[in-house]
Amino acid sequence: MIAEGVTSMVVSRSMCRVGAFAALACAMLLGAPAARQAGAQDAGASRAEMERLFQQILRKPSDLDANLRFARIAIALKDYEAAIGAFERLLFYNPDNGDVQLQLGRLYLELQSPQMARNYFSAAAQAPAAGASVRQQASAFIAQIDGVAAKPWWVYASFGARYQSNANAGPNQQIIRAFGQAQVAPQTTTKQADWNIFALTSAYYGWSFDDRGDTLEFNLAGYYAAQKKLTRLDLGLVDLQVGPRFLLPNESVANLSIRPYAIATYTALGGSTYFSGPGAGFTVRHDLGSFATLEHFGEYRRKTYENSTDYPLATQQTGNLWSYALQATGTITGNLKYVGRFTLNHNVAATGFNSFDQVALDVALPFEFTGPVTLGPGPWIVSPIAGFSNTRYGAPDPSVDPVDTRHDTEWRVGVRFDIPIFASVGFMTQISYAVVDSNIINYDTRNLSVTFGSTLRF
Repeated sequence: MIAEGVTSMVVSRSMCRVGAFAALACAMLLGAPAARQAGAQDAGASRAEMERLFQQILRKPSDLDANLRFARIAIALKDYEAAIGAFERLLFYNPDNGDVQLQLGRLYLELQSPQMARNYFSAAAQAPAAGASVRQQASAFIAQIDGVAAKPWWVYASFGARYQSNANAGPNQQIIRAFGQAQVAPQTTTKQADWNIFALTSAYYGWSFDDRGDTLEFNLAGYYAAQKKLTRLDLGLVDLQVGPRFLLPNESVANLSIRPYAIATYTALGGSTYFSGPGAGFTVRHDLGSFATLEHFGEYRRKTYENSTDYPLATQQTGNLWSYALQATGTITGNLKYVGRFTLNHNVAATGFNSFDQVALDVALPFEFTGPVTLGPGPWIVSPIAGFSNTRYGAPDPSVDPVDTRHDTEWRVGVRFDIPIFASVGFMTQISYAVVDSNIINYDTRNLSVTFGSTLRF
């Protein structure tokens, strides 16, 4: 991949004019084919030299020459992780070195991690002391990565099964409150375990309507889950978002773009329409070097509920949902990344006890590694997940408690594993546990969820 596209010999040679460090880095990369041939002839000697250099680096981690020679041998042996380690040591002692960030981006491309590569290229393009050549190359790499990522269409799908120890979100105990009095809950309303089979998909299509790269984007998400026992909880969802994304070149804000969009949503529950409605949103996306890509979301959704046999009071929830979210993605170190989302929701429903204000925070830490067996291209990924939400409702529900207004706090933890099988096929499993503590015992819940299935990416 390093030798393809914008990483041509002409571009590589132009890099050799940006200074002493860049010259050393150029010699390393331009000499990689010869080094690979030498390494093939005497891999044992190369490994021994790497070990000697590593011991030297342990004594003096900031040794520029030792780290560069270590990285050169590692690249010849296609040990890109070791080469990344050498460059990241140098970056630790000189965090604004655009040359080092550029090389890290190239190496992450070799590992087929374009988002991590993009983070380093973005940092190189903004490094204060980086030369014009480094900035040009970094921008070219970013354009190449975005061009691949922004192909006209892509599809993600997942099919599998899920077990939940509390599929109906029932209370933990049989004694609940009704009309302000303690009562024994009907057995059908207490927590019940169940299985479901599910299908989830998201699809994207982008139509470029000018030479600058502005696009009209279509995003479609769909989900369906069929329960084994609790069929009144069979859930179907379709959400469509359509809107143009405009690129806004800005010297102080990297990779700035905005996108207004329209929303249409339909949800079915228990085989009947539950709610539907239009909406609108606006996003702003930009980079903060290698630290983060940020995206701000502001949305309005009109949610119109319909009564059904299973949900005869659903229309009491009809109303307007206003949301703000901030999503951040970036690299912590090496193969460890993060994805975080902070959300504020303000829901105004037809009844005060269905209106609420909510704050939520969710964080995942995907870590890429080489699995114990090679089943398909790409790394294995393990992602610890944690989340929190606090929800305050607008008024007491007289059918539950005419005095106390509901206030819920939820904690979520889990872990997800993604394993590549074939070029576009993988296996996924996720284990999570959620606890809801409420000031009204009806809503105290605990739920263990285990999910497994296949994933498809096109």
